[in-house]
Amino acid sequence: MSKIDGSKIRNVALLSHSGAGKTVITESALFEAKMVSRFGTITDANTVSDYEPEEHKRQTSVQTSIVSCIWNDHKINFIDTPGFADYYGEVLSGVAAADIALLTISAVSGIEVGTEQMWHLASKCNLATIIVVNKMDRDNINFVELVEELRDKFGRECVPIQIPVGEGPKFSGINNLFNENAGDTDDGELLKEQLIEAVAETDDDLMMKYLEGESLSEEDIVQGIKLGVKDRKIIPIVVTSALNSLGVKELLDALVNIAPSPLEASNSKMTGVGSDNKSKDFQCDVSSSTVGRVFKTTADPYVGKLSYLRIHAGKINSDSSMLNANTGKIEKLGQLYFLNGKSQETTDSLSAGDIGAVAKVEGLNTGSTLSDKDNHIKLDMIEFPDPVYYRAVYPKSKADLDKMTTAMSRIAEEDPALKIVREKETLELLLGGAGDTHLEVTLEKMKRKFAAEIELKVPKIAYKETIMGSSRVEYRHKKQSGGHGQFGHVWLEIKSLSRGSGFEFESKIVGGVVPREYIPAVEKGCNKSLESGVIGGFPVVDVKAALVDGSFHPVDSSGVCFEIAGEHAMSDGLNKAKPILLEPIMFCKVIVPDTLTGDVVGDLNGKRARILGMLPDASGSTVIEAEVPQVEMLSYSSDLRSQTQGRGTFTLEFRQYEQVPEHLVTRVVESTKDSESS
Repeated sequence: MSKIDGSKIRNVALLSHSGAGKTVITESALFEAKMVSRFGTITDANTVSDYEPEEHKRQTSVQTSIVSCIWNDHKINFIDTPGFADYYGEVLSGVAAADIALLTISAVSGIEVGTEQMWHLASKCNLATIIVVNKMDRDNINFVELVEELRDKFGRECVPIQIPVGEGPKFSGINNLFNENAGDTDDGELLKEQLIEAVAETDDDLMMKYLEGESLSEEDIVQGIKLGVKDRKIIPIVVTSALNSLGVKELLDALVNIAPSPLEASNSKMTGVGSDNKSKDFQCDVSSSTVGRVFKTTADPYVGKLSYLRIHAGKINSDSSMLNANTGKIEKLGQLYFLNGKSQETTDSLSAGDIGAVAKVEGLNTGSTLSDKDNHIKLDMIEFPDPVYYRAVYPKSKADLDKMTTAMSRIAEEDPALKIVREKETLELLLGGAGDTHLEVTLEKMKRKFAAEIELKVPKIAYKETIMGSSRVEYRHKKQSGGHGQFGHVWLEIKSLSRGSGFEFESKIVGGVVPREYIPAVEKGCNKSLESGVIGGFPVVDVKAALVDGSFHPVDSSGVCFEIAGEHAMSDGLNKAKPILLEPIMFCKVIVPDTLTGDVVGDLNGKRARILGMLPDASGSTVIEAEVPQVEMLSYSSDLRSQTQGRGTFTLEFRQYEQVPEHLVTRVVESTKDSESS
């Protein structure tokens, strides 16, 4: 694919709810542009953008891919993103490289949960947006009603620039509303008037013409649409039946004629940070100093790391050296590539506005900024959501243990929405993501790419024990079996401490009844006892032990004897000091539509939550804040998605430890024993 000037490039992120037809639109575009000789389909598992086995198995996209075509001497880089909520991190990667959002809607389903989420994302990123109503050939379609639904939901700036010729099975093509006689029907007249009003508001001269009753020419309308799209004052609505290649040529024409190039887009002027931590402004221009960012990474055991690049300014050459502004190190770049699905085409350079890739540069990660060595500029990192669904990972065999660490670290490079943590209390290795499907696909990738078979288990809860009361206990360790015997005798006073205090040990020995050299051994024994409490063998916290008395034998006593005495005395003392079980409590923030607040609060109450407050936010949602036991939230991502049809989001963070209700203690102990035995 030949290099094209930045003014003739369009970087388009396809966004939608799952199943709206993004991948088929890209495939149809490639076919119409004669970039492929055969129209691939989802069911045949031969589309250009969905090429991973995990995608073929599920017949849905699970990662962002790049496909490009040439149309009317313009290069269109389609960034095909997944629609399923578990892959939102992939969507964020794709949007970071885009100037234009193609918000795709199924004419059958209308506005769905994912539609709303993607609309808000495009708005947040200030991307020029075009709405594509796909599947216009299906039964029971009413285009005018859908347009009104879109305008009511997303604003009056949403206006059709096309009208379908026929609807449902009679859909046979489109008419552009800016053509002279496109408004001849009643529907066409109404929709064209909406378009003319929106166009007039983009420019003072056009507004004057409109107010004075002059007709706007086709050239006026197209120019007004282009101005409005760039500033999000106009959100054009177009129609397609991508599977039948209807409306796709006109969609490509629209991207060329009314969508902004990288040189014109809202992010054509950007700000980075220099080596002095001061802001640096720059423009998307090939003559500017080079700024490029890695927006996605893939890992392959044979090909190695592949870093996807969006060039925001300047130019990067193959076999050149660039500054990694995140690390301050010089990176030696090898061959550069253009991307088309899994295919890579070599190129000697990538210029401002374009998208490509570089292979086998270990120092680059998603979010890394490349800049000229003498002009340090660092862009903001791409922000990925924190995981809300964790599972413990275990190798299926000893051979998998050796592969597991490498596989997990490489797959985490590929997917920054994953997080790998070692739970310091339970010592389990945890893998966190957006949901069960996210982790399921991750495991399949690790098996395919790195031959590591891993199984997931529900994480252990880091329960702890403490005491509510106090006790005074004695333990005498005495053993005689010929030769030197064993003797250690201690009195301990044990009491509770405030939450979070840990363990304190104090010696109150006077007169040498326990020699000074044996006192550390007593403390060591106490600590050993605290490792496994008296209720369920959980660690004991927030306790103070004071050594107040004891005795020794000049021949038979030793440090080991006093360690044993201290351990047994501590265990006895805990038993007599009203031991209780503690569980971790999480602070939970849930955001749900107002209409679903009652159901979500009711479900949280069923999870032993303590509701702290409910506040409205600007988007018509309610923010629920609560404290909930961690054990109740292990599968909350699935629960909330089911309750809210995907409209709810939540975050979790550790808050404190609290007592487990007495009626649940036996159940906790038994379930813990069962999980350990399995």
